[in-house]
Amino acid sequence: MKNSTITALAVISVLAITLSGCVDTRPMYQRAALQSLADAANSSIPGGKEQPTLTTEETAHYQNVVAHYKSWANNSQTFNTGNAQPCEVNQNSAYIISQNAPMNVSKSIIRMGARSLNQRTTMSPIQVHLLAGECNNGEISGPFEAIVSYSTNTMLASNTQQNTTYTARIKGELVNNTQRGQWQSISSVRSQSEYFGSDQTSWSAQSYEFNNGQISGTQMTYAEFPQFNSLTITDSPYDNEMRRVRTFTGRNMSNMYTTFQNAIYGWFYTYNNNQLLGTSCMWNNQTVANTACQRFSAAAPLSEFVGIGIMLPNEIRGRFQVHGLFHPSGASRAGITVGDTILAINGVALTDAHDSTYVQDNLRGAEGSKVSITVLSENALQSREIALTRSRIRNPALSN
Repeated sequence: MKNSTITALAVISVLAITLSGCVDTRPMYQRAALQSLADAANSSIPGGKEQPTLTTEETAHYQNVVAHYKSWANNSQTFNTGNAQPCEVNQNSAYIISQNAPMNVSKSIIRMGARSLNQRTTMSPIQVHLLAGECNNGEISGPFEAIVSYSTNTMLASNTQQNTTYTARIKGELVNNTQRGQWQSISSVRSQSEYFGSDQTSWSAQSYEFNNGQISGTQMTYAEFPQFNSLTITDSPYDNEMRRVRTFTGRNMSNMYTTFQNAIYGWFYTYNNNQLLGTSCMWNNQTVANTACQRFSAAAPLSEFVGIGIMLPNEIRGRFQVHGLFHPSGASRAGITVGDTILAINGVALTDAHDSTYVQDNLRGAEGSKVSITVLSENALQSREIALTRSRIRNPALSN
């Protein structure tokens, strides 16, 4: 592999992590980005800077994103906070602006990704400087433009560190912590890798729209590197929850896969020069046997159950730590985060006499009914009791 490519691998999370306003540290984009980079390095046209092959409608969206990129990328004034107003927004609002999800949901995604890759990631508080709009008592309401920044430290499986600084200029509308209308952003990411001995900076831009508090329609993220340009397109051919993702390097498609709540489900297709190179089967960001994808239908992919919206590991007793979180759900609205531990259900303390089937049966019930759980959050000294309302939860399913 070329030296420039090896160096770029150190900052590969830059390539496609900007799904949200500032950054998305989800493993699926790291994997997609790695393959895109490998394709670019081995392509007959080394990455190129050409326009990807898109439909007429997609091309118009793409051109708008690229125009936004060229207006702000590598401009020293893009993130100048000299004329901006510091806004001490609560961190939950800051996460919604920068991550498109509440703080507990975003942290859950980061923890799930780090666990799957045997990593440990910590994140600094998010800082917000308002360029346009109003900041009243730490709340942003209405149209705004802001510069947001934060940093992460990741301890890799190799016991080396990667430090990353994210800065984004985000324009959108926020009402009662609900995102509305058209949003766009320009982001810069500096990544310093101890493993590769590298220090790299990359820029990207994106455009997306909100309807009923959720991203709807086509979402595009465009980024440029010295060797190539990258485009990630997320759209909703099935519905707004099960979404298709395509990544392009130069003018050629590199990957295509489907996601549900930010995790890959189904076939992961890899292309080189627009020719199918290989497939792998993935379920909740994990590589699994092909038989799972043979039983999975992207045309009718979801099943339903009624519960509070958490996932627990199978075959455990006594200590029931939350391993996954559905959003929106009773659990996500109550601030439950991956890593929290359930100590009791409806006042009954959980012990080694209780297994995962007991917990699941007692957390599920009739839609609209209530259940009380006692939760101990990570690093907390005291547990808290939460009353949750059971709701209908959708999740990917396998056919018989």
